[in-house]
Amino acid sequence: MDTSDLPTAVAEYLFTNRQELYEITETLVGYETQNPPGRTVDIVEWLETTLKEPTLSLERCEVDPEKPNLIVTLPGRSDHTLCFNGHLDTVPFDESDWTYDPLGERDGDRIYGRGASDMKGAAGVDTRDALGGIRNCLTGMDGIEITDLSWTRGSYEPMGSPIVEASARSAEHVVNDQVYRRSATGGGDAKVLRYNGIPTVEFGFGTQTAHGTDEYTTTEALVRNAVSYGTLPVLYEQLTSGDR
Repeated sequence: MDTSDLPTAVAEYLFTNRQELYEITETLVGYETQNPPGRTVDIVEWLETTLKEPTLSLERCEVDPEKPNLIVTLPGRSDHTLCFNGHLDTVPFDESDWTYDPLGERDGDRIYGRGASDMKGAAGVDTRDALGGIRNCLTGMDGIEITDLSWTRGSYEPMGSPIVEASARSAEHVVNDQVYRRSATGGGDAKVLRYNGIPTVEFGFGTQTAHGTDEYTTTEALVRNAVSYGTLPVLYEQLTSGDR
């Protein structure tokens, strides 16, 4: 990925942390979290250790001790709260069907494994201090045209609302073999948030291999996801403060 046209803060972050981005994703994919049974306690414990630093606060919430939720908070500069919500369990796989190791195998610029596309690759992006390192960035990359603006039926965020517009703009950084989609109702977690009055947009970055045999993500995709995740808070702050 050519970073010559990126703001300095973004380019410096990606230059310094790019390899760590790949390694975090490979580590996450290496945890066996098939659902059923959906046991994620080991991967959450690893994240707790990895994310233990002064700038972040960590809180574990659990109904089932084998499937804990981890809340990681990075203090911001405004009174708005932006939450990135993801999952660490994966759909099942049959190892005999795979050419590559379903628990992680690197081949060139591709990282294979169950969850590499949906969604441990994304989980690797928004962990660590990714948001803090590039939250002051400005947009400026050439993006792609978003052609799918379909919505699921039910309650939804109005087109043009700050959270929808910020999500759409940040997704312009996602290109090549990735898929961009968004809805306001989405899965069960998105519905719970929306029906409790919390503005919610579900959007995903992945490849056509999600849930399939030899699922993979690419190093290019991980970098562009990082740019998108880091841009979204800046855009949302601009839009909610009236600085468009």
